[in-house]
Amino acid sequence: MTLTEEQVKAAIVPRSDQLNADDLIGGPATVTITGAREGSNKEQPIEILLAEFDRPWRPCKTMLRIISTAYTVEAVKWVGHQLILYRDPEVTFGPLKVGGIRISHMTGLENNQAKTFCVTASRTKKVNIRIEPLLPSLSATEEAYIADAQSEIAAAETPEMLKAIGFILQKKSQAVQKAVRPLYAAKLAEIKSRTTE
Repeated sequence: MTLTEEQVKAAIVPRSDQLNADDLIGGPATVTITGAREGSNKEQPIEILLAEFDRPWRPCKTMLRIISTAYTVEAVKWVGHQLILYRDPEVTFGPLKVGGIRISHMTGLENNQAKTFCVTASRTKKVNIRIEPLLPSLSATEEAYIADAQSEIAAAETPEMLKAIGFILQKKSQAVQKAVRPLYAAKLAEIKSRTTE
């Protein structure tokens, strides 16, 4: 019997009360923030709760600075954002390379463009860390809504009908809006061209 990737990953998960670098030996993980709370020590003052893991991630201060810069210091605004976390084998603890968790991609970056964060790495050193944009994944509910909205847009015959659809779209996630926007714009242009003929 051939072992699956999931079986191997499960076998190498370290026993710990927190997410750590060895959890990512099998490769990067896309995670969704579901909350944040006070940590248990000064070195790891904040715990971030993730939908994909049953243990919290206790990010280092450098990663916390990136998150708080990107999403503000109001932790409630972090909820729902997604990150790609990876294991950086070069992270040291004292003289030893023990590996650490780093962020490579984030949702919510301005204009969905890569951003370089200048953060304090130590008392005497600042570093530039480039983070790539991550488009949020769609839930099954969002995918179903997109399909329905596309059908409604295709059937719309007047600007008023489109405006009604657009009003509802404004209350949906940015990922949904982005998926529907091209069809909405094309349909609006089509209707306008008919009314000016």
